[in-house]
Amino acid sequence: MKTTGLNFVEALEMARAGHVIKRVGETFLSFKTRDGILALADGVNIFSPIVDDMLADDWEAVSPQPKTMTFMEAVAAMKGGKKVRRNAWLSVFYIFAGTRDILVYNGTGEQKITFGIGDFEAADWVVAEEEQ
Repeated sequence: MKTTGLNFVEALEMARAGHVIKRVGETFLSFKTRDGILALADGVNIFSPIVDDMLADDWEAVSPQPKTMTFMEAVAAMKGGKKVRRNAWLSVFYIFAGTRDILVYNGTGEQKITFGIGDFEAADWVVAEEEQ
């Protein structure tokens, strides 16, 4: 299956199949489907393509979208020993259950985390990839 050098229609089909898509060389913006609508990979903003995007043939499918869960499902996963994060977070950030607190790993160390109402309401939590 072709995953690079896609035109816009092919890229949309890959997004519908569960892949994150982006323009080749793009390091900041990537897109995925959310309830059938193309959105920024942060899961918050809807993507409105411009003509340049629709005519481009330099789209690529980056990776399948991970299975998402609610905050309560993420808590259950942490209780089961998993590391979790919001889907839009950089992969170096994840949270896990410590002995007494929920801790966040930020790529350099661990610290306590405070959650906001958006975190509690979010349904974009994923199990973090295991670091080797």
